[in-house]
Amino acid sequence: MKTQHLTVRRPAMGILAAAAACLLATGLTAQGAPIDPDAKNVVNLGTTYTPAGANYTITAVQGIDAANPLGIGGASPQVNQNFEFTGSIAVSYQNSSGGLSADAISLYNNGTTSGIQSNGLRFQYNSQVTASSVTVTLQDFDTKSAAWGASQKAEPAITLFGANGAVLGTATPAQILASNPTFSTTNDGTFNINLGSLLGAMGQSSNTAIGGYLLSAANFSGETFQGSTTDDGYEFVSAGNGTPVNPPPSVPESSAFLPLLLVLGVAIGGPAIRRRLLAA
Repeated sequence: MKTQHLTVRRPAMGILAAAAACLLATGLTAQGAPIDPDAKNVVNLGTTYTPAGANYTITAVQGIDAANPLGIGGASPQVNQNFEFTGSIAVSYQNSSGGLSADAISLYNNGTTSGIQSNGLRFQYNSQVTASSVTVTLQDFDTKSAAWGASQKAEPAITLFGANGAVLGTATPAQILASNPTFSTTNDGTFNINLGSLLGAMGQSSNTAIGGYLLSAANFSGETFQGSTTDDGYEFVSAGNGTPVNPPPSVPESSAFLPLLLVLGVAIGGPAIRRRLLAA
């Protein structure tokens, strides 16, 4: 008897596969909003995110412009990961359709009367740290030298905050370069920016206490928007925890108390012991 091999057709699965392929080909998110092709591996982490071991929290921001230098309320952008480079941190901003557009840190036109705006990442430390103890690593500037200027490429701006969120100032791209960041060609141009040196380039003390900072794309000093919907942005890689300005007092180990307890015991119990000996 010959064994008959039956071919089982699954038209429903084929339709789903074709639909998925169509979505990938057209670059659409679940919300139907167009995304950058570099965003295919992006994971949204929520409106706030704390990296493992970090003493700071990252909050996604959008709507940054001259009228709203710290961003706008009423939107729900998210911190994202893996935009173009694995592990990088950037922003998915809420677009005019109500969905999320995955992006790097860049300028964008949201299709509203608001015009050109920037998204951004705000970093808030658990307690104030010394600016000179924090180095921020940014990447993907499409440059082979320690300078900005690539065509249609966003340039960074960094706003620093003091106590209670007070703005210490916003560093322009020129001031960031003047702070002499360490440059490498890794991941299309990586800069290690020390925030103390940056404050020095802004005419302030490098040992200033800071509570956090905001990364955005410069849109305040003559930079012009490039591209049809968004500039080609940059990503955050890492930042140091920094040195706390007022570290909590250290608690001695229990072994350190033993000699003190012994001395106190002798001082308190000594007279009573002598009285018992005399009475005997």
